[in-house]
Amino acid sequence: MMPDANASGPRRHPRSYETILIRYRRIDPQNDLGDFAENECVASTVNFSASGMLIRTSEKFTVKTLLDIRFKLRPDGHEIHQLAQVVRYEPAPFSGLHYAGLLFTSLSDADKAEIERFVRSSEPGRGSV
Repeated sequence: MMPDANASGPRRHPRSYETILIRYRRIDPQNDLGDFAENECVASTVNFSASGMLIRTSEKFTVKTLLDIRFKLRPDGHEIHQLAQVVRYEPAPFSGLHYAGLLFTSLSDADKAEIERFVRSSEPGRGSV
């Protein structure tokens, strides 16, 4: 099952297992989908790092699907707006939900640093940011 992907070996980037809500919409290079708010869906993270995230959602995906995602690490924080590509997909057994592994494609240095700080602060034994 995908949430245990940790067991495959060491990660390049440390992970946070805090649940955050994300808003997203599919990107279709052939068609303009209009306003983000009119086409957005919501998902929650299973884990995330400075390179991407694993989300749980009610939507089905195919690998290589492009997403426009938006999220805040803290309720009072700034919104991180990012493009991501689905690199893994797996339906969750018996729940009707789906897991999708997303790879960030254009993360700014400032947003990467903010995610890294958040991940470090959420590690066991560390204080909050």
